[in-house]
Amino acid sequence: MPQLRQLDGVLLRPVRIGNVLLGKSPVIVLTVADREAPAQIRKAGRLDARVLELRIDRLRKISPDAVLKRIRLLRKLGRPLIATIRSSREGGGRLISDPQRLELFKKILPEVQAIDLELSSPWLVKALVPTARRKGKQVLLSYHNFKSTPSDSVLLQLVRKAKHEKADLVKLAVTPKKPGDIARLLLFTQRHRKANLVTIAMGKRGAVSRVLAPLFGSLLAYTYAGAGRPQAPGQLPLRRLSKELKRFSRLAARSSV
Repeated sequence: MPQLRQLDGVLLRPVRIGNVLLGKSPVIVLTVADREAPAQIRKAGRLDARVLELRIDRLRKISPDAVLKRIRLLRKLGRPLIATIRSSREGGGRLISDPQRLELFKKILPEVQAIDLELSSPWLVKALVPTARRKGKQVLLSYHNFKSTPSDSVLLQLVRKAKHEKADLVKLAVTPKKPGDIARLLLFTQRHRKANLVTIAMGKRGAVSRVLAPLFGSLLAYTYAGAGRPQAPGQLPLRRLSKELKRFSRLAARSSV
């Protein structure tokens, strides 16, 4: 029987996205939009990308039929799929109204294994989380701050809020102003790793966190195909991220012996 954990009275279960169990080792998520061809994505899968994220807000065509066609093409690659329709206020590629995002999510929910919603979109959270959970889909509730790294107390409030809203994973993407912000985020991740966190320090300064955060307990590491382009500030290309994760994982294993 899976071991249950608890945060502020909320039971936390081991998380799978499709057939991928999170927490045993760093799981690389390949973010795709329009530029990545299926052949590139298939090659990326052989380079350790075990989960795909489709950034629907960055597609040229976002009609339900066009998005479903894209999703069904990606499903043929045999990787679990996270669907993201990011709001423009948290880094989305275009302005899409909440009612339009709701309709898109409802159309595609049966075809994906997980969805990513912002905590700052409470109307969508209330409308979609219960439906997603009934259908056995995983829910990432996310927070993006492109200006700073909030205090630990604020980060913990965000985690508690997300868990109260029944998040399976909590994603905190912040912007470091100094190296100490990165160290603080990593230590926060380690202290609260039982809450099923995904943590990222964005931008050039925070790029190192994309390698180190999984070693401190962050469950997912986001990347892009080398022929594509970053979908978030500081994102590392897949080949480099995979190589660095393996190198640091080996170092961490040696130091624990």
